[in-house]
Amino acid sequence: MQHLFDNILATEGVRGTILLSTGGDILFERFSSPMPHPPGGIDWTPFIGAFADINEADVIFEELRLYVRKAVPGYLLVFVEAFAPMAMVRLNADLLLPTLKKQAAPKGLKRFFSSRK
Repeated sequence: MQHLFDNILATEGVRGTILLSTGGDILFERFSSPMPHPPGGIDWTPFIGAFADINEADVIFEELRLYVRKAVPGYLLVFVEAFAPMAMVRLNADLLLPTLKKQAAPKGLKRFFSSRK
């Protein structure tokens, strides 16, 4: 799965990315430098509840931006420096999301019998 995130991580100013499931579990994480607080020790369920009805958000802090995008398995979080090119981050996220959807699609006969919501 790592190769799917290479374009986002290669964008100037991107510090790292996390892919969360809807249950708050970390499906993928990769950072260019160590984070002061490891994301594995964070309870992500309140975050998921707060962003339940939001498809895309850009949260700006003093020295860091958090780009949040709803994805098929859950949420894509991209940690970006304050003055990074957000248009490139959004473009790479737009390219990444369909590939995540293809990976999450069931294979075999199970796809014919799955319930549609």
